[in-house]
Amino acid sequence: MIPTGWTGLALVLWGYASGQLALVLPCAVLLELAPLLRLRFAFDRRQFERCADGSSIAFAVIALYQFNVHGLYAIYAILALMPWCLVPLTLMQSVSTARLTPLAALVYSLRRAGEVSSLDLRLPLGLSALLAASAGELPREIYAGGVALLLVWLLWVRRPRARRLRRWGVHLALAAALAIILQTAYLQLHLLLGDLVQDWFREMNLSPADAARTSTAIGSLRQLKLSDRIFLRVRTTRAPRTPLLLTEATYVDFRYGSWSNPRRAPVTIDALPGSRRWPLARASAAGTPYTLSLMRSRETGIVPLPADAREIEGPTILELQRLAGDGLSVEAPRGFLRYTVTSAPGADTAQPPTPADLALPAEYRALMTRIATEAGITPLARRSPRAASAELDAWFARHFSYSLVQPNAAPWRTPLASFLMLTRRGHCEYFASATVLLLRAAGIPARYAVGYAVDEYSPLEGAWLARARDAHAWAIAWIDGGWQVVDTTPSRWAALEDAQAPAWQTAFDVAAWIGFTWRRLLAGDAPMLERGLIALAWALAVWLVWRQRHRLRAPEVERSLPRSPGGAGDSPVTDLLDDLARHGDLPAPGETTGHFLRRRLPARADGARLDTLIDLHYRARFGATALTVEERDRLATCVAHFRARVA
Repeated sequence: MIPTGWTGLALVLWGYASGQLALVLPCAVLLELAPLLRLRFAFDRRQFERCADGSSIAFAVIALYQFNVHGLYAIYAILALMPWCLVPLTLMQSVSTARLTPLAALVYSLRRAGEVSSLDLRLPLGLSALLAASAGELPREIYAGGVALLLVWLLWVRRPRARRLRRWGVHLALAAALAIILQTAYLQLHLLLGDLVQDWFREMNLSPADAARTSTAIGSLRQLKLSDRIFLRVRTTRAPRTPLLLTEATYVDFRYGSWSNPRRAPVTIDALPGSRRWPLARASAAGTPYTLSLMRSRETGIVPLPADAREIEGPTILELQRLAGDGLSVEAPRGFLRYTVTSAPGADTAQPPTPADLALPAEYRALMTRIATEAGITPLARRSPRAASAELDAWFARHFSYSLVQPNAAPWRTPLASFLMLTRRGHCEYFASATVLLLRAAGIPARYAVGYAVDEYSPLEGAWLARARDAHAWAIAWIDGGWQVVDTTPSRWAALEDAQAPAWQTAFDVAAWIGFTWRRLLAGDAPMLERGLIALAWALAVWLVWRQRHRLRAPEVERSLPRSPGGAGDSPVTDLLDDLARHGDLPAPGETTGHFLRRRLPARADGARLDTLIDLHYRARFGATALTVEERDRLATCVAHFRARVA
């Protein structure tokens, strides 16, 4: 026996916890209102089997997609979607004439055996909804209270009628205490094993998540610049100054064409209590929010940030760590990632300069000192570092040009020497590396920075786009008590690369936007589109029901069919069995009617004895002679008493 409204409330709890209430609530309402509908669909067993197969295939596809996109975190997403396996079948059952689901629809091996048993799916659906709600974001107290109320309600309705209420309460309390003890012990064991596994991985250095990008070489960005793929999208309340530089990391040490950082343990950043906001720096001025969206193939990785980042916020971010080179590593589920960064003047998060920010590699020391003097920035740097950086920018603009084509050279052959003395052409990595070393030679602390330069706006998406070819490198220098951008790469570099874009790029961008929108929808980041698709799905469901209206059959017509004397329907006990079936009480496979009734009903009901009812029933069904009028009246009286008890 399942109480009216129990399954619907379990579905509502699941929908609210998993953020699917708009889709789950109509299903719950339809499921609970179905008994009030007079019309039914005459579904046969094959239609139930098709519905079950379709639900299983759809769920398997969704599960594979979740594992492909979110990796290990897909377990929680799949758990939150688990009840959808049973929702279509249960809705189909609720509007069918049988009010039950054939067992063969759920177990494929029973189909060939011709199994005719049926079951009520409302209880399994409600229990699966309570389990799936645990993967949602409900507070622990609310979830535990809701589950406790629903389970106590269910157990109260299904309690043995022949047992005393006090004994039932004691057994319930003992079961709850045992469950709490086992759950607490399991949780402690889980935490202990987790700590042990983490210790083993640290000792063996087997962790695959190496987000600390500690080095980069000249030429590492060149392959990215050959790709037109959209890497990230930026939305902001006001148009930014272009190009908007998004920094991934900065580097200090330069050796033989490669930049690197000294090894440093990551520093975990704590979120503000009760929120998904992580403070990065202090700033008194009002900030500008930038919302960045991108796709990631790993759970952990560095994210690009605008200058003067004060705070970062993201609904799916799990942990933040500051890495060597001021990179910010974010741990979040694989796939779609959206985060908002508030940028405010004076909120510089980079570390102050150290002696390493003035170091020159031995192979470049003489060359950089001589060029810095010839360019006139060394004497100027003593008076005004800002003026010296401006003069260096002008010097590069007068004597150098931008080019992606470079002669192949081994790192140990000092590629910057060829760039400065011979070719005088190169891409951003050459300009940025030479700028850092020349500023250091003039006595100005400087670092090498990599990231993306954003200057393309898409009216279709309403966002600023950064493509793979927008990967960029520049220098930052310590000027007037803070780190300032010194980008000496000729400003024509972006226009030159845009001009090389293929003619079909617009079509590819539209396809990329469609794919990006679909990923946003799967991640729950497009609520308006989600509501529109839900409305479309319900409209399609109504249309399909309307097309199947010829299958409607009133249950009253079926009940009014004449019964053959002495047949299976000659005994009024069949009405009692129908009442039990409506409450979810069905005989086990192979169980006789007498054994089933003795198992589910008390021995007496208002003076009527169950043994008398069973004896008269068997005589009516299988006896050699028919029952007398008095015996039939007696059987009908017994059935009426027990039906009243069942109701």
